[in-house]
Amino acid sequence: MFTPSRTTSRVTTFVRLFSANKFARDALSLSLGRGLNLLLGFASVLMFGIVFSKPQIGTISLYEMVLGLVLTMGITWSAIGVPRYGKEELSTYDTLNRTSTLRLCLIAPVTILVLVSVLVFRQPLMQYLGTDQPGLILCLAFYILVSALHDHLSSLHSALEDHATNAAFFVGQSVAKLTILSLFVTGLIAPNVVGFMAAIVGADMLLVLLLWLRLPHYGTGYILPLHSVRWDQLRQYIRYVYPQFLGFAGIYVINWIDVYYIRKYCSMDDLGAYQFLYSIFVKLTSFALIANTILFPRILVWKEKDEQIVRRFARSAPMWVFLVVCLATFAALPIFPVGFDLFFGEKYVDAYSSLAILLCSLPCIFCSYTLIPIMNSFDQVKRVQAVNIAAACCNLALDAWLVPAYGIVGAALATFAAFWTKSLLLIPPIRRRFNIGLKLTVALHVALAVVVVSLFGRYTH
Repeated sequence: MFTPSRTTSRVTTFVRLFSANKFARDALSLSLGRGLNLLLGFASVLMFGIVFSKPQIGTISLYEMVLGLVLTMGITWSAIGVPRYGKEELSTYDTLNRTSTLRLCLIAPVTILVLVSVLVFRQPLMQYLGTDQPGLILCLAFYILVSALHDHLSSLHSALEDHATNAAFFVGQSVAKLTILSLFVTGLIAPNVVGFMAAIVGADMLLVLLLWLRLPHYGTGYILPLHSVRWDQLRQYIRYVYPQFLGFAGIYVINWIDVYYIRKYCSMDDLGAYQFLYSIFVKLTSFALIANTILFPRILVWKEKDEQIVRRFARSAPMWVFLVVCLATFAALPIFPVGFDLFFGEKYVDAYSSLAILLCSLPCIFCSYTLIPIMNSFDQVKRVQAVNIAAACCNLALDAWLVPAYGIVGAALATFAAFWTKSLLLIPPIRRRFNIGLKLTVALHVALAVVVVSLFGRYTH
């Protein structure tokens, strides 16, 4: 029989177990942060699509493509070493400044070189971006510096498993962007590309300062003073992270090669429409990063405690993640055009088919970010990056073939194929490592590919 006391007892037990489970607390805090960030991001995207014209969105996309190139090739690829070696340093010395100094030895010279290059070659950059405003180049230089600082501080917080602070940064970023766009929409400030990017850079500078100030909460010595490092320590760090360079280059190609080919073969209107809807797709993929952010340090703990825990996770989690995201995606496909028509009329209707195909990539992306932390935990970084490179080559080849013939729909199919290939290629190493089947996960991939090819045929005929 139902009794209030029994229900209260169960709730109390659940709360006690939840409070004792750091993994559950981290997942909840980061999920709530990402969820709030997603809601704010969607509101920003809607305003962004209203405020700016499609050619202006195209210019902002090219700006972000250049920024992404700098960060990918020069900064973010070395971040994975911080949680990897930071965990060991924390357990031994209760500090992170050795690991922090090692990474700063890599990213500081690159950041300085890039900043000088951006300022020296500002005229060609302005021509490529399609602008005659030098202020946009100055914004780019400051944004590179701020983004480099954020990436390093974020990696330190990840090593400390302080996922709530990292989530709060992204929420703050979304709030700032939403506020700026609200000023544009209400007419209090005249909308322009340079003003928008300058305001974004200023907001990020304040948020990075808050990330810095948050670190003393854990003690002192996590960044400063810089610690003397030996060459053999730096070599060991580089050996661990250098495969990320090629892998991150592959991810960059997947994310941005579409822009290159669309700019080459299509109009700025097409580029703006595609990139606007692609930004919505990216907002959704940000949830997949929760798995990578939380699972990597947690699986390292599981691995030390009992490898069978990792095996059980690898056997069931990828299949369920893929299936649930598939169902959610197919439920959204007939709904999103109605909502977009309400907000934008027919402004982006020509790109709806592209977004539908992009959304079908979500199950593959979520599945990938369930598998990658497992492989990284067993030092399979090179294999992960080889998969990224293979996926990038797939995207590059298909973009070169499909975009000239099918435009932005072809670009969307090439992107889907890249993420599908990546997810599928990550499965065999997991199967061999843990001697598990994952046959249903593979079958779900095949079924999804059949559905997407059918959609592509329908949209292009």
